[in-house]
Amino acid sequence: MKSDGMKILYVSPHDLFDIVSGACQRSYLLLKALSSQESVSEIDVISSGSPSASFAMPKVRSVYKAGRKHLNFISKCYNGVLRRLGLGHFAVSDCDIRKTFRTVMSEKEYDLVVFRYIGTVYRCGWPDSRVMIDVDDLPSEYCLALKSTASFFLSKMFLRTAYRYLCRFERKYIEKADQCAFANAGHLNLYPGKHNFYLPNIPYFPGAGVRPSDGVSGSSGTSDCRRILFVGYMRWLPNIKGMGHFIKNMLPHLYKTGWRVNLRIVGKGLPRKYAKSWTESVRDISIAGFVKDIVQEYMLADIVIVPIFHGSGTNIKVLEALAYSKPVVATRHAVRGFENYLMNGRDLLVAENDEEFASCIERLLADAAYGKTLGENGRKVVEKNFSEEYFINQVRSAFLIYAQ
Repeated sequence: MKSDGMKILYVSPHDLFDIVSGACQRSYLLLKALSSQESVSEIDVISSGSPSASFAMPKVRSVYKAGRKHLNFISKCYNGVLRRLGLGHFAVSDCDIRKTFRTVMSEKEYDLVVFRYIGTVYRCGWPDSRVMIDVDDLPSEYCLALKSTASFFLSKMFLRTAYRYLCRFERKYIEKADQCAFANAGHLNLYPGKHNFYLPNIPYFPGAGVRPSDGVSGSSGTSDCRRILFVGYMRWLPNIKGMGHFIKNMLPHLYKTGWRVNLRIVGKGLPRKYAKSWTESVRDISIAGFVKDIVQEYMLADIVIVPIFHGSGTNIKVLEALAYSKPVVATRHAVRGFENYLMNGRDLLVAENDEEFASCIERLLADAAYGKTLGENGRKVVEKNFSEEYFINQVRSAFLIYAQ
C-alpha cells in the first residue's frame, strides 16, 4: 500500500443517490464503508445517477455519471422477447458504463477498483489494477430460481442453458479477482478464496429521524381491520410476482376465514396494469407507491409479509421489518442467507406453501402478544448481526490484505 493512502475507483450500476431498493441501499452503504477506511485517501465513483448539491462523504472526490447509449433494432427486439418470456433481468442495458469506465481509467491510476456485481466487471472490462468484487447476487442463482417458476417451455430452455453458462462465467471472474464479498455466507463454501469474505445485507435508515431502536413498535390502532404491509421496489420482477401470487392465492383465504385485513403495498415503480388488476380483483388493498415516511408505514402495520419465491441474494426487507420490531411472515426463499441467524417460530414465521403462509398470518392476527414477541426477538438478532457497524467492520477486516 502506498504511504499516502489508497486511491479507489468504485463502480456501481445503481443510482447511489436515489435509494429506491435494497440493491441501491447496499451500493450506498458499501461506498460509506469504503470511505471510512483509514488506509483509503481518495475515492472516485461511477454511478448511473448524480449526487445532489448537498451530498458530502469523506474522501469521495469525483462522481462520474455513466452515459446512455442508443439501442439498435436488434437489441430492442431481443429485450422485447426476453420481457415477454419473463426474463427482463437479462435484457441489454442502455447504461453505457463501459465507455465511462474506460474514460476514467485512462485519466487516472487506481490502487483498487471495487465493482458492484460480477456483471459490472464483464460490462466494463478487466482493469490492470487490483480488483474487489461485491458479488452480492450470484447470476446463476437468479437464473435457477427463475427456472423453477418459469411457465413457458422456451423460458425453461433458455434458463437451463443460461444457468450452465453463468456457473462457468461467475467462477471465472470470482477466481480471477483479488477479493470477493458475498451477501450469503453459504457462498463462501462454493468459492472459498483466500481473501473472500462475508458482507451481509443490512437495513438502511437514512437521515436522523426515528430509528427502530427508539421504540417504533406501534400497531394500526384499535380498528378491527388489521393492516398487512409489504415494502419493496415494485418494478423488480420477484416483488411483482410474489405479491401477485399472494393476492391471488393467499389473501382470499384470509377473507374466507372472516378476518378483516387491509393490504398495504409500499414501493415505487409498480406498472399500471398490475395496480389496476390487483385493486379490481380484491377489496381493501392500498397501493401507496413511494412514501416519504417509511417509519409511519411500519408504525401502522400489524404484520409484514415477504412472499418472495425467486430471485437471488438476500431480502433486506426481512431485516428492515424486524428492525422495526414487526412480526414477519416470509417464504423459505425470502430468508435464504439468514438461516444461521433467524429462527422460525422464535424471530419470525417461515412458510413452506400457500396454505401455511395464510395460516401463519391468521396465527398472528389471533395472537398479537405472540407477534410482539417475534418482533422483539427479531429486532435483537438484527441489532447484533446486521448493524451498520458490523458491515463497516467486515470491510475494514477485508482491507487488511492491502496493507501487506
